[in-house]
Amino acid sequence: MPAICVADSSLALDPAMTLGWYAGNARQETQALLTKVLKGIAARSEKELLLIGGSGGGFAVLYYGYALGARASVLTWNPQTDWLEYDATVARHYLAAAYPELTLPAHGSATFKALAGAFLRAHGAAHSVVPIAKAAVNVPRRLVYLQNASDWHVMRHARPFMDAFNLTDAGGGFHLTDQPQGMFWFGNWGAGHVAAPKELVEDLLQRMLDPAKQPADLMTDIKSGAMAVYVDPMAAPRDLRRGVFDTKVEVATTGKVLQAIVHIAPIPEGHHQLSYAFYVYSGEERIATRWYEPDNIFIHAELQEKPATRVVAFVRDGFGHQLSIQETRTITKADALSMPQLASYGRRIHLYGSCVSRDAFEFAKHDFVLAGYIARSSLASAFDNHMPPPDIAAETGNIASGFQRRMVHWDLSRHAATLLNETQSDAVLLDLIDERFSLLDVDGALVTLSVEFSRTGYKADPERIIASGSDDHLAAWRRGVHAFFSNVDARKVIVNRVRWATHDSDGEPLEKQEWIARNNATLAIMYEHLATIPGIRFIDYPDELLIAGRDHKWGVSPFHYIPAMYSHTVRALAGFLAESANET
Repeated sequence: MPAICVADSSLALDPAMTLGWYAGNARQETQALLTKVLKGIAARSEKELLLIGGSGGGFAVLYYGYALGARASVLTWNPQTDWLEYDATVARHYLAAAYPELTLPAHGSATFKALAGAFLRAHGAAHSVVPIAKAAVNVPRRLVYLQNASDWHVMRHARPFMDAFNLTDAGGGFHLTDQPQGMFWFGNWGAGHVAAPKELVEDLLQRMLDPAKQPADLMTDIKSGAMAVYVDPMAAPRDLRRGVFDTKVEVATTGKVLQAIVHIAPIPEGHHQLSYAFYVYSGEERIATRWYEPDNIFIHAELQEKPATRVVAFVRDGFGHQLSIQETRTITKADALSMPQLASYGRRIHLYGSCVSRDAFEFAKHDFVLAGYIARSSLASAFDNHMPPPDIAAETGNIASGFQRRMVHWDLSRHAATLLNETQSDAVLLDLIDERFSLLDVDGALVTLSVEFSRTGYKADPERIIASGSDDHLAAWRRGVHAFFSNVDARKVIVNRVRWATHDSDGEPLEKQEWIARNNATLAIMYEHLATIPGIRFIDYPDELLIAGRDHKWGVSPFHYIPAMYSHTVRALAGFLAESANET
């Protein structure tokens, strides 16, 4: 298809300038001129223009999309919708180069945005597309707005822009609007302000080249196709202002240390997009402040001469809407919880392993937060330095389950290191049950031959399969262990040292005893290796707990255990975190 690449001429004013938002400068009214050029191209070609751009370029395609109206469709990701709300240093750098006659107040001044905004309006330059969208005088024919869910742009840029529309929540992080025909999608393709993946942009670009494709159609295509690996309802922010929540603040004091925690119920889907802030008072004086963060626990080294007397906690949803403001009564020694009691409440645990650890979080009572879950991926393949051929990744669309598709995609894309590094957690619970899967060597790159991977339809060469427990498999696994611990502090790792059950809860021996014994032998070798790594800890089990449950939700299996086993897991995990709190 014909393509036009537009350069921002303002960047030539200063080689060190990184962003100009295609907003113009004192020498050139770029917005008016570029609008005229694009309208001329659309008129002479008699074609709709598909405007594509992200971040700073996202502001530009939104602005020019509204300028062209029905002659344009827009595809954007993580855009700034008001670039004066972007990083102040970057914005000031642009303004200084583009409008040298403008005198700005000191860095950090509360008047910066008002002064800069008034100046730009006087010079006919728009810095925000929010009022343009609200006016809705001229709208693009189609609008597709992609937003990484953990990006700080959600509250500062996406939310104000979305407020201009009557939106329908379509679930899974998708929102639809009729005017214009639009789709907002909060996906999960990394941490923070990261660009949309190349394959996602290419996929949507190809589909939007069909003028009959509407945003609602694109939503269906994403949910059902290969790009569904980026659909993560638990990561998507939700507008929870209409919800009714029971919020409680608990406080513990030990010596000079104060620890406060917020409990909110019922926990809504997407709960880890909630954020919490705390004020600590001594009498009427505020002695400590913790601004909004995802962590619902706040620890303050209380000054002896100013003891804390009350704590106020604030909760807001992923869009920044205030949900709750709660205050404790006066803090006394009598009603303060002990520090070990409080240590596990709200602690964020990242699971790497299998259903063994995940089931403990589902079946046993606990106060933890599941910060992340990686499964179906051997350490050998997840941390392999070689990437599988892209044609394998393309076949993940054949997997019906979104969770299973995501796990296979993460294994193929080597995404584990990024997830472990960029997910806030207090501990990583590691179990090795999924090491039962063999590996596949594809052009020198390792892939976990999980049941889920088999659903891609990829034809594995039997001669390239590395059997689980073989010398080659264990050697590759040890390399993966080394890479794993180069990304994770060993002191945060707790190994769920389980063994496969040999009998069920009725006392009957399970089938395939030889297979069970072989896997337990492999696990013993792996646990022995992990025990040589300083700092890591192990959850161990008495034999009477390693029993297969006849009534297990997922059926009878050597690694589907009785309920008491999962209760043991969470109790041991809480004990380790209490020890860590006492050491701190």
